[in-house]
Amino acid sequence: MAERTRNLVLVYEPARMDFADFKQIRARIHSRAPDIEVFVISNAAPAMSEARRAAERPLLVVSPTRLRQYRPERGRIYAGKRLPKEGEMARLAERGVPVPRTALLTPEITFDPGEWGPYVLVKPTARGSQSTGAGVQVMRTERLRHIAPEDYPPGHPGRKGPMLVQQFIDTGPRPRHYRIMTLFGEPLVAYYSELIDERPPLDAPDAVLESACVATNGGRRRRVFFKDDDILAMARRAYEAVPEIPLQGCDILRDAHTDTLYVIEINAGGNTWHFSSPMGARAREEFGSADPMVDQFGAFDVAARVLIDRTRREAE
Repeated sequence: MAERTRNLVLVYEPARMDFADFKQIRARIHSRAPDIEVFVISNAAPAMSEARRAAERPLLVVSPTRLRQYRPERGRIYAGKRLPKEGEMARLAERGVPVPRTALLTPEITFDPGEWGPYVLVKPTARGSQSTGAGVQVMRTERLRHIAPEDYPPGHPGRKGPMLVQQFIDTGPRPRHYRIMTLFGEPLVAYYSELIDERPPLDAPDAVLESACVATNGGRRRRVFFKDDDILAMARRAYEAVPEIPLQGCDILRDAHTDTLYVIEINAGGNTWHFSSPMGARAREEFGSADPMVDQFGAFDVAARVLIDRTRREAE
């Protein structure tokens, strides 16, 4: 047996992902890379003896979420973290990734239809509000006005945080977005979510348009696996723009009129390990189990391959 020369720590968040997933990845790495010792450590209650052993050799630490209780004594660290949406969009745009025009809705800013287009999408930034579709609406740009937090209706997420304005990307009468989960830029699973019910036509009266469900996580929807080389390549570009975030849930829109792709989010916080996350339960139910998600691209095999390469190159 080859001598172990490097260590890899996979940090899992017990409330968001299953230890068994990382155990399977560890087994694959051990079978293919006898030079690497893999430790799977809880972010909530790390075993100190394991942490000390991991620090005995050059080390790479990979955590889908931010590090909490586990504090490595050495090593290169890749960990998730929450990014402000407007900052995330700016970062992607600076690195040449196509994103919709984006700005916070403040009293000072004005929105010119000549720059933003005839329609905009308004959505909340308050923590915990972005996974339900609440508060998301499409409206004519000329009608957009700042609303003070206290003037939103009770329960509206605009009371808890600023609203974000984005250029409206028309994905068709049934709104659709593509989700690609990547690890260091390599796709682990890819599917699209599409509303079952059509949104109103864009020439509908303002009251009808602004009350319509246009968020794919806000109404009845279906999820479908896909493999589109252009979309997968765009997800890789998004990772390359923010390479310190190892696990990304990249959301992409395709303009129904021009076929142009836009990245709208990378979900840098790490709550996108939908093979076992609570948020992914509905997706697993629709797909029948977690197995189809794992099997689409051979997710755990891809993860093992990527992690072996990273550990050999970057453990320190």
